[in-house]
Amino acid sequence: HGNGATSGIGYLMPRASGNSPIFAAALWIGGLVGGEVRAAAGSYINNQFWPGPLDAGAALPNPADCSAYDRIWVVSPADVAAYEAGGTPTADLAQWPVGLGAAAVDAQGLPVPVGSRFQRIDLPGGERPVLGGGPTAFWVMNDVGGARFDEGNRLGVEVQVTAFALASGPTAFRQSSFYRFTVVNRNALPIEGLQVGFFVDPDLGDSRDDYVGVDTTRGMALTYNVDDSDDEYGIPPALGFDLLSGLWSSSYSTEFSTDIPSLPVQFLHRMRGLWNDGSPIREYGDGHEETQGAVTRFTFSGDPVTGAFWSERQVTPNGPPAPIHERRFVLASPPLTLAPGASRTVDLGVLFAQGASHLASVTALRAVSDRAQAAYDAGTLFAGQFLPGTAAAPALIAPADGASFYESDVTFSWAAVPGADGYVVEVSPTADFAEIDLAVTEQTQVTFAAGRFAANRTAPFYWRVRTTQGGLDGPPGPARSFAVYRYVEGPLRLASGAYAYVETTAPGGGPACSGPADPDEGCSEVGGDLIVRSLNSTEDYRAAITQATSTASITQYAPNDFELRFTEQGSIAYAGFTSNPRLFRVPVEVWDVGVVLPGGINDPSDDRQLVIRLTGLSTATPCAFEYERRFPSSPTLNTPAILSYYMATGSYSSFASVAQPLIDADPAGCPTGPAVAAAVSRVNGDPGTSPLESFRLEQASARPVSVLTGTTIRFYTTDRPVTSEGGPAAAGTLALGAAYPNPARGRVTVPVALAGPARLRLVDVLGRTVLEQRLDDGTREARLDVQRLAPGVYAVVLDAAEARAVRMLTVVR
Repeated sequence: HGNGATSGIGYLMPRASGNSPIFAAALWIGGLVGGEVRAAAGSYINNQFWPGPLDAGAALPNPADCSAYDRIWVVSPADVAAYEAGGTPTADLAQWPVGLGAAAVDAQGLPVPVGSRFQRIDLPGGERPVLGGGPTAFWVMNDVGGARFDEGNRLGVEVQVTAFALASGPTAFRQSSFYRFTVVNRNALPIEGLQVGFFVDPDLGDSRDDYVGVDTTRGMALTYNVDDSDDEYGIPPALGFDLLSGLWSSSYSTEFSTDIPSLPVQFLHRMRGLWNDGSPIREYGDGHEETQGAVTRFTFSGDPVTGAFWSERQVTPNGPPAPIHERRFVLASPPLTLAPGASRTVDLGVLFAQGASHLASVTALRAVSDRAQAAYDAGTLFAGQFLPGTAAAPALIAPADGASFYESDVTFSWAAVPGADGYVVEVSPTADFAEIDLAVTEQTQVTFAAGRFAANRTAPFYWRVRTTQGGLDGPPGPARSFAVYRYVEGPLRLASGAYAYVETTAPGGGPACSGPADPDEGCSEVGGDLIVRSLNSTEDYRAAITQATSTASITQYAPNDFELRFTEQGSIAYAGFTSNPRLFRVPVEVWDVGVVLPGGINDPSDDRQLVIRLTGLSTATPCAFEYERRFPSSPTLNTPAILSYYMATGSYSSFASVAQPLIDADPAGCPTGPAVAAAVSRVNGDPGTSPLESFRLEQASARPVSVLTGTTIRFYTTDRPVTSEGGPAAAGTLALGAAYPNPARGRVTVPVALAGPARLRLVDVLGRTVLEQRLDDGTREARLDVQRLAPGVYAVVLDAAEARAVRMLTVVR
């Protein structure tokens, strides 16, 4: 689950948007076993399925351990192609679990017969997995293996699940995903009236302005927007849960406390098109406890596009639309009796469409449903077989190849193709279009909002256009590149997306970016080796960001960078809160090193040592300084050292001059008491806003901390954005905006805000000024010509009176 309000996790569509049309969804299964109502269902976190298959009699293969099945196998067509080209198969491809129900064919294209539960695919023998045209996942689960929130009897079902999304093929399908649920009755008794259903809490970006309905002609429950504006998506899309194998009922919920089932009979009532208490749905008002209207199994089955009764746009024959509220819906397959050992397959498409308006999105969703159903009926959908179109790609008009945009929307346009039904615009961060954000339109231009592109990115994007004709997508035309420079305040990131927290000198003081087995991630960009992924040059230690506040807090101190220096003398730190702190020495120092160019050499003249505060130390050994040990060779967690760093009043030395005598006077070298509290009170910092808050170091195996002596870890930040956006700068202010375009080849524009004369310089990695301008009070932007400069990273430095602002600029050729 996930949407824009849940930090962009979960089911994202389009992927690059960070938004989700689904907050949560859950599988429901219900029926009667020996006349008793039983169900395996849930809503959010209380789902009643556990990993693994079942033996006959609904017995678990190993009640004490299901770890062998606690996984999802994922294989893509690219994995198969790489293997056939002579490569080594991925673990999931080599272990494709045919014996658990994962589909595969032999060398003649016939289904592989299953001999045992432990059967794996025979790749050398010519067997291949059946993939749905893109990355395909398989897992198996059951309703027996764990505790239930209702403590009811189990159905005794095993569920084999195949899911896939398309990397190619029809565009409409590439914005959708497809699922096959095979339910096997492992009980010794038949399950009567068995139904398979789905609970869905849809959030089309903003959850507060959605309507729901059902299209009985297409077997699809859908969600659409109340109007043409959504806080997350802009123009709202439409979402459909399409039971390709047949829809029998659909109902909805608005209030969590009263509408969400909690008992097996309530789950079964909902799947049968009834309310929780078994009362019928009526085509009038909200359908609940109504005294008029025809009885129905389908809520809001009227056409929402025309606003016909009975839809949420018209809940009475001549009346108003439904009140706005959050929506949830349930849809279910037809009931049947499932004999012991028998199986039932239910196929589902989660469909997505975005038109020019909220109702145009509904119309587009219907077209997606029709295409999906046609491919399903033809037997090609789950086999990944799609016919390519032949219509030629249109000629691209704008933007020109290599165009740059600074924090602005991008409008793509192309020439019309006679007879085309529409066009597909594909945008990718890679030239091979391995990852695609797309838009479907009948027009000859489309606009992507600036927020749709990755922030703080210097690499180019690529775009191309396909023609759609007769329901098929034609081949793509030539691609063009472009750049979008969108700044978001935060720590500097490497091209991989990782924060630039790097090792600049290795243990012992040697170079961090050397060694035949060293991955050196970050070395070519910032001259340091990434440490938060355990890729430092020695792998004697790793680092972890334990909370989002770690990156948020360091941003507040930009543009200054910070360093951890492991030295023989170390420094004085304190642990605990200021009311009862404890002092002791630690083998690490922390420094504010000012602004350091990525890959450049630090200027020691502006370095300032900070005071260390440690949290998470053991209460049993409060004076011991160790790192948390989480490596496989030492799985037991030892004392963690979560580091926070605070600036001392005046200087670190003034703090140390008071703290050191207290340490010397304590036999254990770890004093506490009123005098220590007084020394700590000299530290100037708010515990909620310290740089590098909640940054954790973890030591490998049982090596002593001293092995890290000589190591330096640097934390790069980015500068803040311009604070004055229009109008003269306030008195005493100085602000420097991000230069654009960046990377640059020729002329560069630099936004500034001044409150007096200033000096603008371009400085290379050796600290040499290569360009310089004098700026007058009131200047809003400056221009620099970098076409004659050598490629590389430069600092844009703005000086006025005693203030300075710095940003980075990359020059390319």
